[in-house]
Amino acid sequence: NTTGGYQVEFLENTMFKAFAVKDSEFTAQFYPAAYDFAEAESIIADKNIIDFNFKLDALPKSAVEIEGSILDETMSAVPGVVIAYKVTGTGTPPVLYTVDFVNSSMTKNNKFNLLIPSSGEYFVRAYPVNSEYYPAYHSSELVPISSWLDANIITDGGQGKIPNIMIRTEKVK
Repeated sequence: NTTGGYQVEFLENTMFKAFAVKDSEFTAQFYPAAYDFAEAESIIADKNIIDFNFKLDALPKSAVEIEGSILDETMSAVPGVVIAYKVTGTGTPPVLYTVDFVNSSMTKNNKFNLLIPSSGEYFVRAYPVNSEYYPAYHSSELVPISSWLDANIITDGGQGKIPNIMIRTEKVK
């Protein structure tokens, strides 16, 4: 609602993970304070849950803009949230990474615009809004990639913009 409150109804004993997105001035995150689906806490709706709150942080000014689309099996754009993981390790594959920024906004034609605070190398992962689709990482081959070990690293090369990043997802089987 207009004051930031929300209400969701589930069938009794439904297991779920919650994700909050406010606008392009705040981070988005999974409950209780995770930036990755795998780290999000599973909740069982076995009773009324009150004071189920998220703490969304204000975003710093961005230095790099990543633009692109999340694509389904027909290569049509689908809505979702995109997360950038900054590569902080060395080696092949780089084993260390941090969630550098979580902030994507969708345009009317389902393209995303991700703003991140610093240049560098990134893995980019999409979480489609429709739960019938798997989350996926960016691959230059436009194939669905579920593991960061198979994902392509992207960089702005100090240019401040990375255009046309396509992330291919697939339906849950």
